[in-house]
Amino acid sequence: MMIEEIAVSEVLGQVAFAARREGEAHHLGLRKQVESSEADVVALSLAGVEFMSSSWFLAALWPFWGTDARSLPVMANAGEQTRDELKVAMDAARAVVWHVITSPDGEIVEAAIVGQLDSPFANTLKELERRGEATAADLQAGERGIGLTAWSNRLAALHRQRLVARRKEGRQLVYSVPWRRRDNG
Repeated sequence: MMIEEIAVSEVLGQVAFAARREGEAHHLGLRKQVESSEADVVALSLAGVEFMSSSWFLAALWPFWGTDARSLPVMANAGEQTRDELKVAMDAARAVVWHVITSPDGEIVEAAIVGQLDSPFANTLKELERRGEATAADLQAGERGIGLTAWSNRLAALHRQRLVARRKEGRQLVYSVPWRRRDNG
């Protein structure tokens, strides 16, 4: 699994980010770098960011969750105040994102969801994290009280929210949290 970390404050040359209009301009400054990434995960690092408003986040960074880019976007290394603004933004958008902490060598050492994830989806995500990767059939085999269609729908919804990665193996869709995926070979 490959992670590319993009230092937002370094790319944009500032440490304070506010206002929707400024965010729209900054989105264009980050877009080419994010969308051209070959990495499995693009970590938008907020290390060094002293202030970020939720309106700026929603205009500058949130659009990356709606792209068809191959990479899975995550937020990274935000300070406490910036994480609080990120939570405000996610609550306003009724959405969730991963926030990760990376080591100096770029490995993800901690990951948490920011925002509210309904309990069936949160439980599905926890089970997927525990297993590393799974198909809907794998999850259904471990929990007979939930049907295969329900598992498939939950996994597909988590994928649409850009919380999990998906790949096709034969006729099966295999879902994973990218930094927990078992590599075959």
